[in-house]
Parts: sequence; structure tokens; C-alpha cells
Amino acid sequence: MLTKKDQLIKELEGIERLVKEVDLPASDKIKELGFAYVISFKDELVTCSSFPDAQYGELVIFGLKDEFAENIIGMINGISEFSVQITLFNKKANIREGTKVFRLKRIISPPDPFLLLGRVIDPLYRSLDGRGKIISSKSKTSETEVIGAEIPGIDKRNLVSRPLFTGWFAIDTLVPIGRGQRELIIGDRQTGKTTLVLETILNQTDKKFISIYISIGQKTSSSLDIIHALGLDKEGVKDKIVVIANADQSSLMQYLAPYAGVSIGEKFLHLGYDVLIVLDDLSKHANAYRTISLLLRRPPGREAYPGDIFFLHSRLLERGCQLNQRNKGGSITILPLIETQAGDVASYISTNVISITDGQIYLDVDLFNSGVLPAIDLGISVSRIGGAAQPKIISSLTSFLKLKLLQYREYKIFSQFSSSLDKSVIKSIKEGENVSLLLNQEKKEKLNIYQQSLLLVWIWSKSLFLFPSSLVIKIKERITKLRIPKEKLVWLLMIKTKEGVQKAIGILRQELMIIINQELKNSSLNLDLQQKIIETINPRSNEKEDRD
Repeated sequence: MLTKKDQLIKELEGIERLVKEVDLPASDKIKELGFAYVISFKDELVTCSSFPDAQYGELVIFGLKDEFAENIIGMINGISEFSVQITLFNKKANIREGTKVFRLKRIISPPDPFLLLGRVIDPLYRSLDGRGKIISSKSKTSETEVIGAEIPGIDKRNLVSRPLFTGWFAIDTLVPIGRGQRELIIGDRQTGKTTLVLETILNQTDKKFISIYISIGQKTSSSLDIIHALGLDKEGVKDKIVVIANADQSSLMQYLAPYAGVSIGEKFLHLGYDVLIVLDDLSKHANAYRTISLLLRRPPGREAYPGDIFFLHSRLLERGCQLNQRNKGGSITILPLIETQAGDVASYISTNVISITDGQIYLDVDLFNSGVLPAIDLGISVSRIGGAAQPKIISSLTSFLKLKLLQYREYKIFSQFSSSLDKSVIKSIKEGENVSLLLNQEKKEKLNIYQQSLLLVWIWSKSLFLFPSSLVIKIKERITKLRIPKEKLVWLLMIKTKEGVQKAIGILRQELMIIINQELKNSSLNLDLQQKIIETINPRSNEKEDRD
């Protein structure tokens, strides 16, 4: 029969063995044994007797008498004078009254971020891709807490001044995003939100750029599609990470997922990297936190959400920033997604996140069903600070574009109720239709800054109303397939003056004329119309025109 001392030693060895089995970052051996007993267990919430010096967010391990249950771990989410409330990471656990609960005396903290590149992980940094365990080692960067991380102060930040090119023509021109910005993607289910952010990730090719996709509360099949789209089902990817907490996992896992992903991003941030983080989506994250709060019997507020739900999301999104050069100049760009119901953007969580972020891109279900991709509603989509990061050549050519499109959509509605229209209205409708064709993009049809500038010069020439739709599509396809040297892309990015813009427009217009001339020769348009098109776009005839 074991003495109490021998039993205590056996329990300590069992905990140390289980800590090694749990695929978490390595910690020092447990020196002091602190444990309590389970009082009650219901759903995902365990109430146990009080720990001495228990801390909020601390990890615990459960054991059954002298035998330790494998991977039954939880996190302290509530502390009172005589009891501690613990939320489980495991949705189903064999725990009963009297089970011993042991402290790990630590909180979740990310490992060396370079170990996670190209991997699919859960919020506990455990491998989900079948490529073996992530062997934890001492991180080269400072320790970062998952939930309560210190947010960089204003003295460490810089203004958002560098563009983040999504490859989507409509976004890069009309609602531009800067590195370090927080831009909300909002819309009903099946409006293209996930496709938009996935293609944005795939468009990033810079060397010191890391993309982190965080899937919250999605179906397993949807998560697998995301992994396949980003290429993480194969080895060799070194600039992307996927964090997954599916719908069949516990509320705690779904609640922790965005914090786990952002904490990885902060590790790269302090090394001078640019990081893009996608949160898909925060409405499901809010639901997970609501479930935890109701289990903890916290007072419900509007729509049964706890009163601190706004603080929860603002603290999370405030971690997106652009650091100054004294702090290595890294950035975290956050693209949170929100799913609306029947286009209701005035719901509680939607309005909360809209007020926190630096702008929103609203995807309209009617536009999506009519074939507009991306289905951006320009009336309520805005980027409050992205314009400061937009290249000079793009901003100079897009000052009138949003108004032109909104006017076209109004005219189109009006034309349904009137048989006789003014010539100027007919011209505006025709031009608007062709502009919409240029802005419309299919999946994997990405445009760089040079290709976008060519299309903008074409719109800016005020000649689009002369082109039949079929010819517009052919010319756009030809521009999309152009192979642009890196030197030309850098040249356009470096333009900072009005004179430089005018010179660039002249060069771009000449190249555009060559492409259009070649397509006109192969078209069936009559010669008079071809000549009119050439005269409209020709630089000599347009030099003195007012472009306001």
C-alpha cells in the first residue's frame, strides 16, 4: 500500500507525463502541486473548490483518482472566494464530482512563430495537418500572452501609409486598404466574403509578409476547402498559417481562436514583418463568448450578449497596427468578417465592429445574385484611412469613379420605369455598364497596379460608351494577361508628384492605344466608329480637356 508521500509523487509524475502528452509549448517542471476537487460539471463548465493563488486564464488538467484522463484540459474563467469556474477545451469529457483538478501554473502562450509557418493548428498550437507535433522551443521573441497581450502604444505606432494590394480592382481603387488597417468585410451568407479574403491572401507575394487565416465556428468541410485553397494541404508553403476551431469544438476553443492567431502575428510584427490576419468570422466568435458567459451566469445584455462584448472585440482589433521604424516598422492588417441576416447591418455585433474598425466593405446579396463580383455596395462601403496609403497614380484616376458608378445604378433603376430617356442618360448608362464590366472579376483573376492603371486610364478617357460590351471584355482579358515587369510596378508605386502622374498617364495611354488598335482591327466595328474611338482616346485631342 502506497504512503501519502509515494501517492503524491506518483500524482506529480502523472501530471508531468500528461503535460508532455498535451501538445502545448514546453514549460518548466511543476515544482509545487496545487489541486482542487470538482464540485459540479455541466455542459462545458466545471465548478471546483478554490485553488490557492489561482489566476484568471490559467490552464488546469483533470485526473480521475490515480489515473489521469488524456488531454482533458481547461482554463480558469471565473474565480470566487470559495470556488473556481473552469471552461473545458474538450467538448465531451469524462469528468465527475470528486475528480482532482491540477494547476499547470501557466497560461497559453505561442511558441516560436517560425515553427508554425505552413501549418494548420488549433488554438492550443497543436498540429491538425498530420505532419507530426510542433516541437516547441524557446521563442526568439519576447513572451506574448494570448488574450491579455500588451497593445503597442501611440509612441510605437506610425500612420498607415503603405498599400495592401488585394488584387481586386474594385477594392484597390474604391475602398483601398493600407497595411496596419482594420477593414471589416460584412454581408449575408454566400455573398463571396471568404472568396474575397482568400484571394487577397494569395495575392501577397512580398518576402517579409505572413498571412494568418483564422476559421471560427465553420463546418469541417468549409475548413478543408480553405486549407486546400491556400495550398496548406501540401508541404512547401512558408508564408501562411491556418488556425481552426470548428463548429463541433467547444465554445472555449472558438473563443480563443482569434487571440491565438493574432498572438502569432504579434510575434512576427516585432520582428519587422507585415502580417495579414483574417478573422472568419467574428459573429460566430461573439456567439461562442455569449455561450461561455451564460454558462458562467454573467448578466446578459442586448441579444443576450454579455456587457463586455464591445470591449472584447475592441481589445482584439486594436492589436492591428503599423509600427514606426524605431520598432522595426512591422504591421498587422486585420480583416474581420461578419455574417449578417437578411442584410441587417444594424444588428448589435455588426454595429459594434463597424464602430471599432477603420471602414467596411459591404457585400450585397442582390448584386451577388445579379453576377457582380465582388458584390460591393458602394453606397455604404468606405475605407476611412486607406486613401492615405493608396498610390498617387491610382488616387488621381479614381476621384470621379465612385460617383459615376452610383449615378449609373440610379439611372438603371430609373430606366426601368421610363421608355423615353435623355441622350446623356443613355450615354451614362452605357458607360456605367462597361465600367461595371471592368470592375467585375472572377476568382483568380487578379490585377496588379499597372493593369489597374491601364483600365483606369481607359475609364478616364470618357470613351467607354463607344465600345460594345463584347469588345470591352476582349480588351480587358488582354490587359489581364499582360506580363508586367517588376520595374514598371515599382515605377508606378514611386510616383509622388502631379507631374509624375501626368507623365505616367501619357505613357499608359499610349500603351492602351496599342492594345485597343489591335483589337479594333480584329473587330467588326465600322471604320467611322473605330476612328471616333481613336480620336477620343488619342492624347493630342485630349490634352486640354477638363478632367474634373
